[in-house]
Amino acid sequence: MSITGQELCLREFELPVRIGCLPKEQKWPQPVEYSCRIVFPELQPGESNDELSEVISYVDICDLIREVGTSRHFNLVENLARETFTRLRNIVPTEARLELSVNKKFPPVDGLRGGATYRISD
Repeated sequence: MSITGQELCLREFELPVRIGCLPKEQKWPQPVEYSCRIVFPELQPGESNDELSEVISYVDICDLIREVGTSRHFNLVENLARETFTRLRNIVPTEARLELSVNKKFPPVDGLRGGATYRISD
């Protein structure tokens, strides 16, 4: 991964999410892993002044992801990713690029060992 400016990366944030189309998937929440990357086109004030109020809090990002992921049942990882991305876009500065990856770790497909990942960006 090359750095094209200042960026914040959050990797492998895992939540139990009610997701899946099949009845056996709908019995209990499944582990879903989120990663996001926010690329800023210029220096962020928090880099030089060390003030939390001058940066996007990754606690806030994780709280928002948790809020969306636990809000309801999702049939598709694609829909979960789009809804999460849309909500994150509201707290990420408009000039920053946002990338989100959502991985359903154990889809019910024999032999699929790495999960099913949907990526979305602007």
